[in-house]
Amino acid sequence: SPAAQTELTRCYTEKAQIAADRGDLPAARRDLEHALELCRCVAEQFPEEADLQNQVALYCIGLGDIARDLGDEPAALGYHQEALEVSQRVASMPYGEDDPRHNVVDSLDRLGLMALAAEDLSGARQRFQQALAIREQLAKQMPEDDEIQRELALSHDKLGLLSRDDSD
Repeated sequence: SPAAQTELTRCYTEKAQIAADRGDLPAARRDLEHALELCRCVAEQFPEEADLQNQVALYCIGLGDIARDLGDEPAALGYHQEALEVSQRVASMPYGEDDPRHNVVDSLDRLGLMALAAEDLSGARQRFQQALAIREQLAKQMPEDDEIQRELALSHDKLGLLSRDDSD
């Protein structure tokens, strides 16, 4: 049942957090992969539920970060790309409490950083510019949100640093 799968997903997520806190990233990855698979199963049963789809994106972001920390760049790229695709799809749906555009910009930032690490300045710039455009929209819609304003400033900084590197 979806409720049982959701509860089991929560258990795997907690196990992954404990493993990560212990520094056992391979175990954390394994547990998060189980959680992701269960979450995908529930999300596939309810494709109109933005919050469930958003959870898939969040698991992909977490797995992408763990894969990167383990040095598995291809897996990290795949997870972050999937997170971006899911988040973009969810951003066009009615959603609950969490605005999925935050996951879109998180995914774009992570993909931009990966491109930068691979010395793909053009790819990094493209991802950072996409993230900036969304953050500008968010900042206009929520000018009182200090976190969004801070993230907007960081987006400008990233692009400014890339421009500076181009002129060196």
